[in-house]
Amino acid sequence: MWNSLKIQLESISQKISNFDARIKSLESLHTENIELRATVLDLQQQINNQAQMLLRNEVEITGIEEIQNENPYHLVLTTAVSLGVPLHDSDIVYASRVGPKRSDVNSKRLQRPLVVAFARRVKRDEFLKQAKVRRNLKSNNIVGQGPERTVYVNERLTPANRRLFRSVRMFAKSHNYKHSWTLNGAIFVRKRDASLGSPAIRVCDEVDLIKLSQAIPTDQVASVEKPGPPLPIDDNDEVSS
Repeated sequence: MWNSLKIQLESISQKISNFDARIKSLESLHTENIELRATVLDLQQQINNQAQMLLRNEVEITGIEEIQNENPYHLVLTTAVSLGVPLHDSDIVYASRVGPKRSDVNSKRLQRPLVVAFARRVKRDEFLKQAKVRRNLKSNNIVGQGPERTVYVNERLTPANRRLFRSVRMFAKSHNYKHSWTLNGAIFVRKRDASLGSPAIRVCDEVDLIKLSQAIPTDQVASVEKPGPPLPIDDNDEVSS
C-alpha cells in the first residue's frame, strides 16, 4: 500500500511539475506577446509619423462646390485670390479631388475635399495663415454658383491622425476644452485661452485622451447624447461648451 501511494504521489508530483512548466511557458509567451504588441504599436506610430512628414506641403480644402468638368488647379488659384495669396501654376505640384465620386453632389456632406500639394513649404504656410484670417470664405465666391457654403482650409492629415483628431474634437466638446487644433501634423487641445495661462496639451494617441479624462472631475464633463455630424478640421478651432 505504501509503495502504491508513493508511486501515485510521484505521478501527481510529476504532473504538477509539468503544469508548472506549462504555466511558466505561457507566462513567458504572454510577456513576449505584450512586448511584441508594444513593438508593433511603436512601428505603426513611426510609419504614421513618416507618412505625415510626406504630407507637410499639402493642404485640404473642404466645402467647395463640386461641379462637372471642373479644373482643380483653377479652383486653387481662385481660392488663393480670395485669400489674398499670390499664387502661380509653378507653386502647385498637383491639385485634385480625393475620395470616391459621389452621385449626390448637392449634399453638403458629400462634397469631396480638394487636396493641394505646394512646391514650397513657405507657400503652403502662407496659404494656411491667410485662410485662418479670412474665415468667411464661401464656396459660391470661388465657383460662381451653388449654395453659400463655408470653405475650410487645413493641413492634410494621415488617416490615423484624422481619426485621432476627430476623437480629440469630440473629447474637447464633451469635456469643455475651448480649443483643439493641428500644427504640422501634431494635435493639441487647450482648456482655456492662452492669455489665461492655459497650456497647449499635445495628444499623441487615444491613451492621452483617457489620461486627460481621468484628470477631469466628473461634474465638469458635459453630457453628449449622440455624435453630431462630421466636423470640419480647423487648425485653430474653438469648441464651445
